[in-house]
Amino acid sequence: MKGSKESYSFWKSAGNTPTHVYGMNEQCSECDNNVALFELDGVSGHYRIIDGDHDFVATLLNEQVEKMNYSLGWTRYLRLENPIFIYIGGEVDEKIHMFRGMTLEEAGVEEEIFDYHLVEKGEEPEPSKEIEKTTVIEEDMELTPYHLITVTGEVDELVYVEAVEDRESIADSSDDLKRYLDMKDYAVGDSDDNVVLKGEEEVTRDMEVVIMKRIVVVIEMDETNKADDVVMKEVAKAINSLTSIEMKSILVDTEVNEKGYVKRIIVILREEEMCEKVINSVNELDKNSACSLGVLCHSVKAYRFEDETVSKGQCNGIDLFVASLMMLITAMVNINK
Repeated sequence: MKGSKESYSFWKSAGNTPTHVYGMNEQCSECDNNVALFELDGVSGHYRIIDGDHDFVATLLNEQVEKMNYSLGWTRYLRLENPIFIYIGGEVDEKIHMFRGMTLEEAGVEEEIFDYHLVEKGEEPEPSKEIEKTTVIEEDMELTPYHLITVTGEVDELVYVEAVEDRESIADSSDDLKRYLDMKDYAVGDSDDNVVLKGEEEVTRDMEVVIMKRIVVVIEMDETNKADDVVMKEVAKAINSLTSIEMKSILVDTEVNEKGYVKRIIVILREEEMCEKVINSVNELDKNSACSLGVLCHSVKAYRFEDETVSKGQCNGIDLFVASLMMLITAMVNINK
């Protein structure tokens, strides 16, 4: 490896008595034990110290650059060059100083930056265009941060939502999501938290969203649980524990009385056969003091949709038309009385 005028100026600035000396393995014929030998690491593309912690040589040299407040820096190719700059826009609004051939991770970027999906400004966002923490960067770049909504169920799609201070709602992020949010026969939910989404919620993070046809079980409650204390994910876990139905097939919502207590838990399921399982399991649950299923221990009864005649789980045995007819007959009898 040959020196240059620029590299000489760096060593001159570092002083006449260097505290660290590095030599290329098998090419440093007069190196003694005080010289740290390095070689090219074929995996990372960096020159790495052979012994000890196997540090990157460029990293060690750039630590000295920082101490010296030197204007140039060392690339992974061990060339002394001007820095490059990466600007991340949106709500991140951060400018990163680094050297050519480095990754964002090697540049010491804070870990929370990688919670975003970074795409070069002007590029259509997609997984293959994302700048990862291990992407080698060779030039100045301006990046746009995104949150990613992964949609499954009735629709399979990836929705990139730009992470800006004026945040976009879930309904406005995708035509498909907006369409299903407006359909009464379908539920759109956050499968990470097992909650039903209303649509006006802002996109502030990555989300796993599921679109399911509404197969609804209503669980009447004893109205002793404050709504603020009921966590939908914990309710879904209790249903999972009771029925073995997988978590991603359960969405949970609540109806609250005027005093702020949960009146009903609304359970939306992915498949018809799950309905009977939930109804039977909740209605047969022993709700004594040993009950360990949280809010479900305060359930009174469970039934399909709003049809209390199906309280033992006949999810497919009585359709809504018959149920409505029975309710109408009951009302007429009461009037005649």
